[in-house]
Amino acid sequence: MKEQFREWYSYNSEANLKVIQNLTELKEIPDRAIDIFSHLLLAHKIWLERIDFRDTISGKPWEKISSEEFLAINKWNLEFTLEVLKEQELNKRISYTNSKGVNFNNSIEEILFHVLTHSSYHRGQVAILLRQENFDPPLTDYIFYKR
Repeated sequence: MKEQFREWYSYNSEANLKVIQNLTELKEIPDRAIDIFSHLLLAHKIWLERIDFRDTISGKPWEKISSEEFLAINKWNLEFTLEVLKEQELNKRISYTNSKGVNFNNSIEEILFHVLTHSSYHRGQVAILLRQENFDPPLTDYIFYKR
């Protein structure tokens, strides 16, 4: 299963890179697209920090970051996810407090799968926003990655 997650996270990072490239090529980026893509990257980072038992979480899930930070955070997310996959057992349970202060407990496998689906969901939202502004979003479906 770990090998499958490595494959999926390579895809996830590549899909994010396509969106980042697309957004940086546009003269005017819709603010909401920046908000949503910021959230996608920061949420991934926050989940990784929960897995790593960090005392402080860097940022809030809906904090707006600059498009200049997108590449660095996407790179950090991939590298750290691969490190988690190398060093942690997928069935290990993680206790954490969500952004509303509620305590939960999930396995690393559940968390990593959630991050993947969460990222796909929000890339789709960004694509819709770009289309509404008559921009062509990149194709980021998994099947295109595999072709």
